[in-house]
Amino acid sequence: MAPITVFDFDPHHLPDEILKALGLVAACSAQTEDVVQMGIASVLGVDIEKGTAITAHLNAQLRDNLFRSAAEIAIDNLDHLDELDKLLDEVADASKRRNEYLHYSIYHVPKTGRCFLTKKSARGSVQVTIREITAEEIVRDAERIYIAGLNLMAFYGKAGLDDIDIPECRLDRSHKTRAARKARRKTSTPG
Repeated sequence: MAPITVFDFDPHHLPDEILKALGLVAACSAQTEDVVQMGIASVLGVDIEKGTAITAHLNAQLRDNLFRSAAEIAIDNLDHLDELDKLLDEVADASKRRNEYLHYSIYHVPKTGRCFLTKKSARGSVQVTIREITAEEIVRDAERIYIAGLNLMAFYGKAGLDDIDIPECRLDRSHKTRAARKARRKTSTPG
């Protein structure tokens, strides 16, 4: 009888170094997304709070389109626009790697300790790709994501986009929330 190979898809059973590397991908991605949001706020000419109100729930493609469109309006230097395009392309490319790690299944073979990423796509036809991954590869991609954000941040200084207003204190606006206003209306309505 041939030995049975066990494929373990439970993320709790992934090797610690893989889990740590995936966490680094997530953290580096969050940092780079913040840098993109800061740039959008800057080219829109709003402070970081208003920029967050605009960008917080946009997906990456919408942020990219918004940033490029607003930059064409706000930046007159064509060389800066060319450089921004290149940097945003790097961010988009790095984000594709992030998406692979965080949106597709990863499994491991307990007997060998090897880990594999299962990428599935159904754009016109179903495609399934399985490739081996290592913690070292994931960490390299995490660094690529982080460096893309750092390069973008360095560009802000060069292009004069680094003077974004970051309010020192956050005012308590809990009384302005929709729920608070609704509660106020209920208590102030006679009868």
